Amino acid sequence: GTQRCRLEVLEAPPEGTQIGIRLDRFSSEASKALERRLDVAAHHRLPVFLLGLSGTGKTNAARRIHDASRAKGDFQLINCGSLPTDANALRAELLGHVRGGFTDAISDRMGKLFAADDGTLFLDEVESLPRAAQDFLLDVLEGTGNFSPLGAPADFKPRVPKFRLISASKTPLARSALRRDLAQRLSGAFIPLPTLEERRVDIPVFVQTFLRQHREKQDIDAELTPEAIDALQKATWPGQVRELEQAIALMVATANAEREIERLETRRLVIGVEAVREHLSSRTQAFGEPLSEHDEEPTVQNAVPLVRKRPVDLTRVELEQALAKHQGNKRHTADHLGMALNTLKARMRAVGIT
Repeated sequence: GTQRCRLEVLEAPPEGTQIGIRLDRFSSEASKALERRLDVAAHHRLPVFLLGLSGTGKTNAARRIHDASRAKGDFQLINCGSLPTDANALRAELLGHVRGGFTDAISDRMGKLFAADDGTLFLDEVESLPRAAQDFLLDVLEGTGNFSPLGAPADFKPRVPKFRLISASKTPLARSALRRDLAQRLSGAFIPLPTLEERRVDIPVFVQTFLRQHREKQDIDAELTPEAIDALQKATWPGQVRELEQAIALMVATANAEREIERLETRRLVIGVEAVREHLSSRTQAFGEPLSEHDEEPTVQNAVPLVRKRPVDLTRVELEQALAKHQGNKRHTADHLGMALNTLKARMRAVGIT
C-alpha cells in the first residue's frame, strides 16, 4: 500500500518483554468468540447491534468492524443521548443545512448521514434516542423520509445516502424506550460484549496493548512487573476495559512525571506492584469501596438498569427486577434506582405492582 516499515533483527528480546504472551491474541473463550463475531460482521453489510456494559469497548468494536470491512466511506459516530429534540436542529445534525438556512448558517454543512455515505453510521447509546429522533431515523431507514438539508429549496432532490448501520446499547432493545419497529430495524447481527470479569485471563494482553500505545503515541517506554500485572488481574474493574486503560495511563503518566522531577536518566519506566496498590487505594478513597460482585452493573443476560432513568420511564419489568435484586426491600431498591422512596412507591402503583 502506501505505508513503509523497517525491520530490525535483535540478538535478544527487549528488556521486560514477556515471553509466551502474544500481544495481539486473547486466550479467553469470551474474547475468542467476540473476535469471531467481529470478523464475520466485517464480511457483510447487514445492521449490527452491540450490547454491553459501559466500558466494555462497544465503540472500539464498531470501529474494528468498519476498518476490517474496507468500506470506502468514513466512520461516523452519533451519541444518541446528545441528539437535539427540536425538529430543525435534528435535521441540521443528521442531514446538514445550506448556507442561509437559518440565522447562524454562514456556510453549507454536511449532516452525519451524508458523511457516512459508503461508510458506517454508528449509533452509540441508542437506548437514549429521543422519540423525535426515533421517528426521523425510522423514516430514513425505510427510505420514506425527506433527505433534504435544512433550508434547501423545495425542489431539491438529494441522493439518498447508503451506509452500514451499527448500533450499541447498555440495555436490551426490548427493555428500552425505542419504538418496536425501529428496534426491529436495528437488531441485525447481534454481538454481546463480554465483561472484563469474563476476560480476566486477557488482562496481561490488554496491559501490553495499552503500554505499546503509549510508546507509539507519546514515546514513553514503560513496563509493568509480573507482580503488578498479577495485582491488576485480581482487582475488580466496575468500569470494565475503559477503567483498566485509564489506570494504565495514569500510572504511566505518574511514573514519567516522577522521573522528570527526579531527573532520572532511565530510558524505560518500570511500574511495580506498589504503584498498582496505590492506584487501587486512591480509587477506593475517591469513589468509595469498589462495587462487589452483587452490586456490579447488570450482565447482558440479566440486565437491571443502573442508568438513571426518570421514574416515569421505568417499566414494570425493570421495577420488578430491581425489587428482586434487593429481596423486595423498597428502600434499598429506591437507593439503587436513585429516587425517593415515595417516588418508587408511586411508580409501582402506576405500573400495577402492589
